[in-house]
Order: sequence, then C-alpha cells, then structure tokens
Amino acid sequence: MNGLSIRRFLLIVGIIFPWSLQAQLIVAGEKHNSVIILRGGMTETRAKPKKIRQSRIATPAVSSNHAIHHFTEIFKKYARLNHVPMKALQSIALVESNGNPFAIYDNNSQESHHFDSKEEAIQYAKRRIDRGFNNLDLGLMQVNWRYHNKKLGSVEEAFNVEKNIQVASEILSEALSRHDNLIDAVASYHSGIDARRKIYLVRFIEQWYRSDVQFAKN
Repeated sequence: MNGLSIRRFLLIVGIIFPWSLQAQLIVAGEKHNSVIILRGGMTETRAKPKKIRQSRIATPAVSSNHAIHHFTEIFKKYARLNHVPMKALQSIALVESNGNPFAIYDNNSQESHHFDSKEEAIQYAKRRIDRGFNNLDLGLMQVNWRYHNKKLGSVEEAFNVEKNIQVASEILSEALSRHDNLIDAVASYHSGIDARRKIYLVRFIEQWYRSDVQFAKN
C-alpha cells in the first residue's frame, strides 16, 4: 500500500468508523523494538519479535532528504539520550518542517515561511516577537517559542539544528512518559486539539512508512 493509499484508508476509517480503527503500525525504532497498535480508537505498545493541523507545510527552501540525512548523527545522539526512536524524530521533522532548519510557522498569521538562511529566519522571528506575536513554531522540528523559549534559550539557538533537535527530542520524551505509547506521544507533540492531532498522525504514519526506504542507509 503506497503512502497515498495509507492516508486515504486511515482518513476514511478514522472518520466513518472512528471507534473501529483496526490499522496496525509496525514501529521498529533503534533499541525500541515494538509494535504500536491502533485498535478501537485506542493505542497500545507490545514487544516486537527480533526477526511505525491543517497543513502547515510550504515548499521547502532546502531538500528534505538532504537535510534529514545530513543531521543523522544529531538525531542518533538525542534519540539515545532521551530514549525515543530516532525514526520518530526524523519523521516528525519531515512532517513539521519538511526538513528545513530555517522554517517558521507563524500561528498568529497562520502562515508558513521557509527561509533560505538562518539569518533571514532569525530576523523574521525577532521582528514578530518584538511586536508581541510570540506564538511561533521554529526550526527543523517546529518548537514553539511561546511555550519552550526557556528550553531554546534564544531565537538564535532555536535555529541551531542541534539545539532544536535536542529540545524537540526532550518534548517528545516528556510526552512519551505521560502517554506511554508513541502514537499518543507524537499527537501530543503536535497539538492538544483532537482534529489537528488526527490529521497530523496520518501524515506521521505516512512518513514513517516512507522512511523504511528513505532512511534505509542510516
């Protein structure tokens, strides 16, 4: 089943039969061998034998594949330190920013911006924050400035790829400790609004399956 078919299937089943979703997602993260199952609208995590908002994505200014592969070692480092699957971090980064470390989603104006340089992104973010519009999702994994500015430290650091991935992995780890399963943790990472979470999860799942090929060399 290709990515588009997966999306259509989950959207149709999730909307028409929201309490009878039977899709199984095979999730094999590094050191996190597990099967995550959506069943009856609920999720559970089981051991896997040794032998997975409305659009905020604009056309990226950099190649998503190139960016994600380029940052592989950083993803590995913080996946290990914060005990989260590396592939989950990579998939979230692709859904959130399309792999663009200079991406900004302005929740105030509901506009996506994909800048060509770190300097341009910093200038825009600072200008908006100075005017009181601080509800901005910043960088590769779209860390929200309003809620996580202390973790990020500064606007400049928000666009430092390693710092951004570090903070994003901490946020996902905290969500995972609250929910005890990856699917709910990923939904929580994105939003507390159910409608946005459902749409986001479809994209995350699609990206996870695609990553079986995309991240094969990692």
